[in-house]
Amino acid sequence: METLFKAYVYKNMISDLSKFARKTLQNVDFDRERLLRRVGLSRYTPVKTTMGGFSLFVIGAVVGAAAGLALAPKTGAQLRADVKDKALDVLDSMAGMKAAGPEERARA
Repeated sequence: METLFKAYVYKNMISDLSKFARKTLQNVDFDRERLLRRVGLSRYTPVKTTMGGFSLFVIGAVVGAAAGLALAPKTGAQLRADVKDKALDVLDSMAGMKAAGPEERARA
């Protein structure tokens, strides 16, 4: 019975203490970020986890595309020639955009 009584008293004391602190410290401005850093914590930002998941998706897509090219039913020489041609086309188009002025890049 004594343990139950102590638990009840402690619970009510903490509740009353939190109400008292809210009332008395209502007008005090706390810097939450500074307090969190002081105890070694940070705010939860779901955007970081979303961007991490998205970047993993993009990396997986690139790896999947590379695996698809590697497992394609073409011969090795033909596949290498196709990859080389496409890479050179991309480099040429990038060089063309670099040589073009900002007005032409905006139109492309």
